[in-house]
Amino acid sequence: MIVSSSLYPASMRFAPIRLATVSVRRNPTSFASRAKTLSYLDSVLAFDEAKRAGADDALMLNVEGRVASTAMANLFAVIGGELVTPPVSEGVLPGIMRGAVLEEAPRAGLRAVERAIGTNELFAADAVFATNSVRLVMPVTAVDGRETAGKDDRAERIAALVARSCGATAP
Repeated sequence: MIVSSSLYPASMRFAPIRLATVSVRRNPTSFASRAKTLSYLDSVLAFDEAKRAGADDALMLNVEGRVASTAMANLFAVIGGELVTPPVSEGVLPGIMRGAVLEEAPRAGLRAVERAIGTNELFAADAVFATNSVRLVMPVTAVDGRETAGKDDRAERIAALVARSCGATAP
């Protein structure tokens, strides 16, 4: 067995990202879309396609064309007074950070809702961000070269609440 370790730069936590919609789709009927496994080929291919398009990560849709996740994170959108994220049934991983954000939403003044999200809704959202256990909360600044609506103080409150719960320095 070969094992390697290195520190993940703290500067990557809360760093903004740009997404590119990719051709690789999440299959909600596949067990692998909802489980942490060593089978990351779809994510690796999606991430590579997004990098070639000049983005930091991939916007992955499911086989129905609805928003699922990024190649490395769960997605959230602030839409009105709601914090919306696709349900697990859309082909997303029920991640640890996803659960933490859903729990913190009310303290940030948002009602957490799990429901399908269309791409047009994502572009019209008050704020979009991605979450994972390593980089915590990452504001999405652009999708397919189009700037997102920008910062929303409620999304920033969620990032601060997550930082506090993880013992990280707030953004």
